[in-house]
Amino acid sequence: MTLLERYLNYLSQICEGSRTPPEGILLTRTGDMEKAIELQQQIQGMGLPEFLRRCAAQDGTELDEDELEALKPENLLAALAQQQDGLIPQL
Repeated sequence: MTLLERYLNYLSQICEGSRTPPEGILLTRTGDMEKAIELQQQIQGMGLPEFLRRCAAQDGTELDEDELEALKPENLLAALAQQQDGLIPQL
């Protein structure tokens, strides 16, 4: 599983309530959109690599540190855009 896939899984699981947020994240909003925004803000505050480490640790999993250290928000956005391109039919 790629870091992008892990990130999306963790994000959706936390938002839907099937995963407890990792240490350092406290969600107070109840609406879906508000909760997602609050979660993103807190992830930004702790840093994406740390968020992924903490979520993986909840599962007893260790992630590749070189991949985590190379992870940049702009790379994540580019990967998300590429994934969306494959999901959205071209008109």
